[in-house]
Amino acid sequence: MPIAPIYYYMQARLVRPNVGGFPTNNVEGRIYSKDLYRVAD
Repeated sequence: MPIAPIYYYMQARLVRPNVGGFPTNNVEGRIYSKDLYRVAD
């Protein structure tokens, strides 16, 4: 009998528009601060 996923995790995050390097398609949900940078306004 096949198993169908009934529930999956989803995380909503608010990120300011002046923050760059934020992973949008990150499967594990890990965010490393070394990859983030700030864009000049």
